Amino acid sequence: MLEFDDVITAELGDPFAANLHHVVVDVADNGAGPSAAVLNDAQREAVPGKWAWLEREMADGRPFLAGETFSVADITGSVAAWLGGAFGMAVPADLKNVNRWLERIRSRPSWNA
Repeated sequence: MLEFDDVITAELGDPFAANLHHVVVDVADNGAGPSAAVLNDAQREAVPGKWAWLEREMADGRPFLAGETFSVADITGSVAAWLGGAFGMAVPADLKNVNRWLERIRSRPSWNA
């Protein structure tokens, strides 16, 4: 299960973490960091492919990212989805498997805790 969390972190978490890092760096530098904008754009361009990858992964009907039970992979993935929405890179509505998974996660009491 932890191995799948590593995959989720690399596939979904890293692009959003990179965006967050570069937004913070850009703000701290008052926009003086030209590389921040380039990396931000490159990561943004990669995100739709990341969501499409997850859609294919979940096409087997599993309820959670690593299988039948909720795991740390779901926490990592749902944080990535939340950050994606904050950065204007939300999960596309046509990705039915991913959106069903997100509905399951968001219906958990811990989501609103």
